Amino acid sequence: MKSKWLWLGLIIAGTALVLFLAAIFIIVFANGGTGSLAWGEGVGLVEVKGVIIDSQETVKQLSLLQKCMQ
Repeated sequence: MKSKWLWLGLIIAGTALVLFLAAIFIIVFANGGTGSLAWGEGVGLVEVKGVIIDSQETVKQLSLLQKCMQ
C-alpha cells in the first residue's frame, strides 16, 4: 500500500517538474530565445560615487553597459 502512494507521489512530482520546465522553455523562446526573462525596454541604474574627472571613460563604460543590455 505504501509503495502505491510512493509511486503516485513520484508521478505527481515528475509531472509538476515537466510542466514547470515546459513553461520556462515557452517563456524564454517567446521572448526571442535571448535567454532573458525580461520583456521590452528596461531601465538601468548606475550609481556614481565621487567626482567624475574624465567623462570619456565614464561615457565609454556606459556605452559598454548599454551594448550588454541589448
